[in-house]
Amino acid sequence: MSGTAGALRALLASIPAAYPLTSVFHTAAVLDDAAITALTSEQVDRVLRVKADAAWRLHELTRDLELSAFVLFSSLAGTVGMVGQGNYAPANAYMDALARHRRAQGLVATSVAWGSWAQGGMAERDAVTELRLRHGVPLLPPESALLALEAALADDENGPGDRRYRLGPLRPRLHRRPPQPPPR
Repeated sequence: MSGTAGALRALLASIPAAYPLTSVFHTAAVLDDAAITALTSEQVDRVLRVKADAAWRLHELTRDLELSAFVLFSSLAGTVGMVGQGNYAPANAYMDALARHRRAQGLVATSVAWGSWAQGGMAERDAVTELRLRHGVPLLPPESALLALEAALADDENGPGDRRYRLGPLRPRLHRRPPQPPPR
């Protein structure tokens, strides 16, 4: 059992039966920025372990539970790509794909593709500056971000379908991709 799987299994086992797990929020991230040509395998592993591996393990360990929410914090980096984030962008695209995978299995899932928050350690990073300048994405005030998250989660309760939200979006409001037609 990998370290991530073992730690998550122990964490879930520590939840008292009187308070069953009803929601999962995967908010973890690690930044180890570099251009693709300069990335080391250690940098890629470090970012993917925290985002993709941990999210997959949470999916595996909770897929048989009656969850009301399984929320994955993604980033616009996975949608538009960002300078120096050759490992972070695909890790976030994976979060969006995992949400689609869970939905296809009839499980709850919401992927929230965050823009950058106005207050926080990432606001002055090169990739965030590029996002603002090249794509016109403003920094999100924390209050607005939390209200948008609340709206996304409330909307997600209204029924099945593909849910991927861009908060701090390339568009000025909450964006929901239209549901795909059922296969024939």
